[in-house]
Amino acid sequence: MIRKQENLKSFNLFHYLKEQDQQSMSIPYFIADDTTYKNAGVSFPIRNFVYGIGITYTGKPGGVKIGSADYVLQPGSLTTIGPGIVSQWEPDHNAKHETLFFTESIFTDIIKNSFLSTLPFSSPAGSM
Repeated sequence: MIRKQENLKSFNLFHYLKEQDQQSMSIPYFIADDTTYKNAGVSFPIRNFVYGIGITYTGKPGGVKIGSADYVLQPGSLTTIGPGIVSQWEPDHNAKHETLFFTESIFTDIIKNSFLSTLPFSSPAGSM
């Protein structure tokens, strides 16, 4: 379990989760589910260094704090988050959910990857 003493300015959830799942760092995406989060033991605020799109499938409503706003996630909730945004999940959040984390390099050779930074959900004011 990771401890809060870790350097939160450089703590990278994407890399941490991939390491826990023994996935290659060269692949620019990772899919995390509720079991992934429980096993990771991250219960403190984190700064995102990648993009994330998540969906909540089932379970009792739970909460997440993104920036300074609190949100309740219910079945059917879609969550988006971009780099630089701070978030913290409630420690007892037990809903079934999945999150696709990815870096801009996922779009290399397909489209200009800088378009992601222009999308509203990728800015701190546009989360959720």
